Amino acid sequence: MRSLPVCGTAGPASRILPNDRRVRTTQHPASSGFFYAWRCRMRPRYWMYRLYVALSAGLSMLVVWIEPASLGNQIISKSGPIGWPCVAVLGAVSFVAVIDAVLNDMFGLAVRWKRALRWRHWVFMALAIGLASVSYVCVMAVGYTPLVLPFLLDATFATLVAITGLFHLYRSEQ
Repeated sequence: MRSLPVCGTAGPASRILPNDRRVRTTQHPASSGFFYAWRCRMRPRYWMYRLYVALSAGLSMLVVWIEPASLGNQIISKSGPIGWPCVAVLGAVSFVAVIDAVLNDMFGLAVRWKRALRWRHWVFMALAIGLASVSYVCVMAVGYTPLVLPFLLDATFATLVAITGLFHLYRSEQ
């Protein structure tokens, strides 16, 4: 089994195995060039989940906000005065989460938003709480509907992203 090099170190150009007298001169394709640079830039590897959860929540709230024929808009309209502020706050939090994921994960070290990087777990916990509260508003307005399942799934992913981010934040400080 070939192991991938750690970012910032040179890839194994040759290696002598303990039970093998031959010298291997092959190099793993992901240890140099474009793939190596892309792997180093996209650290930690769960950046995709952060971007997915933020975009999914943001686009869901955008559809609820601007499309009057959507089922989400009709349910939020029936919910009373609490529905629309909840959608607006969740849209703002998801916008912050998308900007954080794009700036801090996709642009690498060239562009950093240090405050968002430090408090990222709070943003994603707020996203999870907002998604769960939108689900609660929908259930209170019309009863249980399968419309809440994507919100609850995204809330679960946002919670996992926040816990993982918190773990990596405090592990990196040690």
